[in-house]
Amino acid sequence: MSQFILGMSVSFYNWDKKFGPTAGSLNFEYYYSMAFGGLVKYNDPSQIIDEAKPFIPTGSSWSDIKKILENEATGNYASNGQKYN
Repeated sequence: MSQFILGMSVSFYNWDKKFGPTAGSLNFEYYYSMAFGGLVKYNDPSQIIDEAKPFIPTGSSWSDIKKILENEATGNYASNGQKYN
């Protein structure tokens, strides 16, 4: 699981650096947080799967990560990306 999350984080960073609106300028913790998108319980997508819980960084929480994911998904004022239709 740790390699998956790290791999997704690096992929998000590389994509953003080459194609994204922030050109890879976000801190790596932001990309790492976005890598948790999809690692949620099938019956309750507001909750993270148990297998991913140990990889939430120290000093962060699932609610912090969930907020970043919600901001990016909706493209609201707090997102760092751009909403595409």
